[in-house]
Amino acid sequence: MSLRNLLVAVSISTSFFATSHTFADVDPADKQAQQVDPKTDKAAENPDPILPITEETPVILDDTSVYEGPITNPIRDILADTAGSYGTFQADVSNYNRIFKSQDDILKASTELGTHNAEELASGWLAYSALLASQSSQFADEVRKADAYFGRDEFIQIMNRDVTYTMRLDGSDDALNKALNVSKADSKRLTRIGKSLAIQSGNTLQAFGWAKARLRGNRTTYVRDLEKAAIDGRPVFEDIQTLFDIGSVNNAIQKADTLGSDTSLWDNLLSTDGTTTTDTEFKLPTFDGSGFTTFSPFARRKKKYDFLNGRITTLAAMRILNETDEVSPELTRALTDKDVPGGLSMTSCLKMSQLQYFACVEGNQFVYERAFCIGEHAVTDVGRCIDKFSN
Repeated sequence: MSLRNLLVAVSISTSFFATSHTFADVDPADKQAQQVDPKTDKAAENPDPILPITEETPVILDDTSVYEGPITNPIRDILADTAGSYGTFQADVSNYNRIFKSQDDILKASTELGTHNAEELASGWLAYSALLASQSSQFADEVRKADAYFGRDEFIQIMNRDVTYTMRLDGSDDALNKALNVSKADSKRLTRIGKSLAIQSGNTLQAFGWAKARLRGNRTTYVRDLEKAAIDGRPVFEDIQTLFDIGSVNNAIQKADTLGSDTSLWDNLLSTDGTTTTDTEFKLPTFDGSGFTTFSPFARRKKKYDFLNGRITTLAAMRILNETDEVSPELTRALTDKDVPGGLSMTSCLKMSQLQYFACVEGNQFVYERAFCIGEHAVTDVGRCIDKFSN
């Protein structure tokens, strides 16, 4: 079942936060000037309601005016659904965090690690990052203040018109740190595992006769089959669905937040019998509580990546407001960066990595050579993309 057809029931617990900080303010007079003239169907003046923050004229809200979300909980979370693609890639990597055992083993790894849909993987990473960012209580407080001030519909449209708007709210740096510190740990994990797979193409595999054999079949035909499979992408694992399911998603992202930039959540998933998931199929994880470390926040993120960071904070804000329980144009727009010009997007980076992987595979002649392509391009290059946009 592809991610597009995935339906997962998710319950979100609404937290109540302090309201002592200000947000990216708009003067009430300027807000009033934004009313649409019914005769022209256009704003009377000041077409952009998003004005610079000024300390001289802050908007002070009474605590009782802060919107705290609907009484009923949503039945699903689109972000949790979408994050399943990213989780499935990490699970696939976990399954091959070991020595290759046979020609068929390498063929299976080549197919599974090389056919993740780049757009779905990029959206999955965005969704996972937004889940983490939504855990910032400081950011959540400011999002609710802005929501109370503008009103829900207008606030959603402001975020839709300017994907970087939420980065001007107090607490946005904290929210991004929660997301991108975790990405740093995930990147280091992928680089470590990818390098260990690639290096097997040297003496490790060449010591075996089966690995020095010529590859079977037509390599060009095989690559065309990989390209077709990558259009649909990998199905989301059942255990990953459960990880992001109703009773697990908040626990999982809280653990990832606790681990921070030093240790990846995906290295701390254990099978039900307490063994690590290196040689066995990926199992429903439990957390043993050990090895958790506290991270130190990184410096201010690079401004040239605001188009991506803004999507993370926008999606996090929508989740805080319980606006991720069903598909909407605003949510769909923020969940992809494939249309960002200049080839700077996560989607573009992942697509280029996959093209390099296909070219590498097509050039292989011997079985052991394919281990290099798998490790270097199907795994390590993905880690490089994540690392690039986590700064």
